[in-house]
Amino acid sequence: MMLTLATQLVVPIYFDYLDIINHFAKTQFRAENAVELSSNEFNVDDGKNDLRAYWNQHDRSFRFIARYKKEAGRMERCVKRFIEQNPALQVKTEKRVFSTEYVLTLSKENKKR
Repeated sequence: MMLTLATQLVVPIYFDYLDIINHFAKTQFRAENAVELSSNEFNVDDGKNDLRAYWNQHDRSFRFIARYKKEAGRMERCVKRFIEQNPALQVKTEKRVFSTEYVLTLSKENKKR
């Protein structure tokens, strides 16, 4: 099971989204940088692979996926703390979604149609 976190990070137009996600990885996980795994998908937790960030160009936001349900609360706090530390950034909240990788992949394909 994977969990889409409720908190999304909205990046204002005057910021470079790559700078923001790298800063997030450095300050919240002491990573050297975020690592782009595929187009618009980032590993942000220094290789632990417990938290991924997905960039949405259309609404300029990062959606976060926790690998384990039990880690979701801690990961959610990391995102919220980062937003509090960087008040120029915006937050968007949605309902948490439980899913499997297969369903997440399927929903991505459906959005493209």
